[in-house]
Amino acid sequence: MTLVPMTEPEFQQFVEASCEEYARSKVRAGVASAERAREVARQEFRHLLPAGRGTPDHYFYTIREDPSGTVVGRLWMARRADEGIARAFVYELWIEEPFRRKGFAEKALRDLESVAQGMGLSRIGLHVFGYNEPAIALYRKLGYVTTDLIMERALESPPQGGPVANPT
Repeated sequence: MTLVPMTEPEFQQFVEASCEEYARSKVRAGVASAERAREVARQEFRHLLPAGRGTPDHYFYTIREDPSGTVVGRLWMARRADEGIARAFVYELWIEEPFRRKGFAEKALRDLESVAQGMGLSRIGLHVFGYNEPAIALYRKLGYVTTDLIMERALESPPQGGPVANPT
């Protein structure tokens, strides 16, 4: 398995696929409505990547079985300095369905460690939706720890015509 920098055509496919998957994930996690999720995803991508593949400090990789082999997934990483700490942040790690649970994600993250160290970065961070238990288990296995946790509880709708409390 190897990380290969994405070509421009691969990047265009990546953006389309990633926006769709991100929108589905936002709906599944309950953080966006189906009506808004796709537009929210596209807005976030435009905000994060104003120059597309050429956006400074963003790196896009195609994950292949070997340098010229079958595409098994993709990885998007950015170099960031949060709270004065130089770190890599993984925006996306995606393994195609037929290749899941075969060690490709683990190997890609291990290879990313070398890439990040070569850039002088001291940490790797990432976001994972709470419902994605297989990914959470993999990240824990690799030594990732929870640094922030946002939790939410859905409320029942107030009765029709009933009072709504004003918190002020």
